[in-house]
Amino acid sequence: MVAFAASALFCGTSLADRAEIRLDGNEWLLDGIPVLVPNAWNKIDGADGSPEGLPEAGKSAEATTYARRRGIYSRPLPDAVKGRRYFIRCEGASQNAKVRVNGAVIGSHRGAFSAFCFEATDVMKPSGNKLEIEVSNEFDPALPPVSADFTVCGGLYRSVWLVETDPVCIDPTVDGGPGVRVFPEMDGTVRVEVDVSGADDAEVDWEPRKVENPKLWSPETPNVYEVSVTVRKGSWRDSIRQPFGFRTVEMRPDGFYLNGVKRKVRGVNRHQDQEGMGWEFTALQEERDIRLVKEMGADGLRLAHYPQSGNIYDLCDRYGLLVWSEIPVVNRIGPDIPAFMENARTMLREMIAQNRNHPSVCWWGVFNEIYNGFEKIKPEERPASGAWEREIASLVALVHELDVSRPAVAATCRSEKLELNTLADAMGINVYPRWYRPDSMRDCVDEFASGNGWRTVALSEYGAGGSVFQHENPPVFKGTVSPHHPEEYMTNVHVEDWRHIIHDDRIWGSFVWAMFDFASDAKREGDRNGVNDKGLVTRDRVTPKDAWHFYRANWNRKPVIHLAGKRMSATSGNTANIIVFCNVGPVSLFLNGKLVETKSPDEVCCAVFDGVPLKPGANDIRVESAGLCDGCVWHRQEK
Repeated sequence: MVAFAASALFCGTSLADRAEIRLDGNEWLLDGIPVLVPNAWNKIDGADGSPEGLPEAGKSAEATTYARRRGIYSRPLPDAVKGRRYFIRCEGASQNAKVRVNGAVIGSHRGAFSAFCFEATDVMKPSGNKLEIEVSNEFDPALPPVSADFTVCGGLYRSVWLVETDPVCIDPTVDGGPGVRVFPEMDGTVRVEVDVSGADDAEVDWEPRKVENPKLWSPETPNVYEVSVTVRKGSWRDSIRQPFGFRTVEMRPDGFYLNGVKRKVRGVNRHQDQEGMGWEFTALQEERDIRLVKEMGADGLRLAHYPQSGNIYDLCDRYGLLVWSEIPVVNRIGPDIPAFMENARTMLREMIAQNRNHPSVCWWGVFNEIYNGFEKIKPEERPASGAWEREIASLVALVHELDVSRPAVAATCRSEKLELNTLADAMGINVYPRWYRPDSMRDCVDEFASGNGWRTVALSEYGAGGSVFQHENPPVFKGTVSPHHPEEYMTNVHVEDWRHIIHDDRIWGSFVWAMFDFASDAKREGDRNGVNDKGLVTRDRVTPKDAWHFYRANWNRKPVIHLAGKRMSATSGNTANIIVFCNVGPVSLFLNGKLVETKSPDEVCCAVFDGVPLKPGANDIRVESAGLCDGCVWHRQEK
């Protein structure tokens, strides 16, 4: 492989000289049984909260309550053409994979979340070719994550491709990336670097070489360009297209700047998990997720806690979301530090190689909540003082080596780990006031910012659990591990958190935990074991919770009126507190057809009607503002 530097530009589909054949579908067998690929084998048991062998809550990544096993996927491959090269590219297999073609091992890959590509040319036959991919999600203490609050689904859960090229090609095997690195300059010129395989003297060409009056990429104007890059030698040629955008990102002492303008990011966290499917997603389902994020009015997306599919990054480019992309170094570093860190550095190189051309990506994340649960590690198994900090520092240095255009960031939950909290270029804090701790958001930010000497910080996680099947007015908090997570309490937490966030200039960005409920098989709380219910939308994507509507009223410029608590069909209280989210003007409350009161929403778009008397039986509640209306019926039951 030879790296060529050039100066260039244009996304995704291949040209006629390169054949890219998607191998998804029903021609696959898993251990001899027909399956569809993409395929995840923990669709059900990864979120059922099975009590057998249940570890401490929050450690679902190391749990044995769902299938942790090996499986062999197999299918036929097309006939080979003499004089052509063949590569197998897999977008994601969890967690360890070994690829065989016609019985010969062509490569192995460790890590569940990055793409990988191996050449199969030398073992391909004119006909009768067979592909096998052996996949394992057995717990591996040398492979991140070794501890985390999410289920690690096993399987060949993203798409698989057969790539066919001429003998000289753009190399698709380098860290699973496209083989092209795009460097746009703000004056419209573009430089590219290309990994060429098959010749040291191939000609490199690209189009266009300069964009006149380039349009900047931002969440408001997500202008995405493409570069078409071609390598040639004689009659051989290979071409691919890659996305890019003109924009700058900076972390300054006073916060985050996009295109030279200070910006306070409004974001959410997303896990690649959905009801009944686990980690399996179609492109349409992924677009549904991103549309829900944008419909709420968010402009940022933290991909927690690992790189997600290439399609997700494409969608963030197109819809305009500022992406925090991170590797799964979560909670702790494995006991075999050298082996664990070798895998972590490989994951970081792959994440950057595969996603660096996307203009949406603004931050590279190097860890999440290191030292979370540290006190529960046996003293004899704990690392030497400063050992983990030295390894994290090496990841930050690798980011600086591989990509000088983006900062290294991290998310911490330990305010007292002063050295750890100074290693990245910018920090986020994971804090849950009134959920995991009794104090306020102001107290949390004060503790971290003052203790670490930070002028600015992100809220990389905040929120609370809530069930759309559990309701109370007013809600009573019975503890995080309680089976009682009323939706109204979750709503109250978000309202009060946001009320502080909008005024705190130390916060350069906030990312709600989380956008969707997700599988965490060790969880035993809320209305259902095995699921983390802090999502703003249910795991099946059917029901946006009241908190989602609250943020939509605050973040989306479109007119919104939403009556909170509509799912609370019955109450035993003589009175109720009625909350309305509205961003269009004064709100009029009608009870059983009669006007009760008209109020203007406050600074966080809330109109609150306290102590509204309810009659026994059905109570028709209706709210109106500027021609918009919402309503429901609450039944007052006698105690």
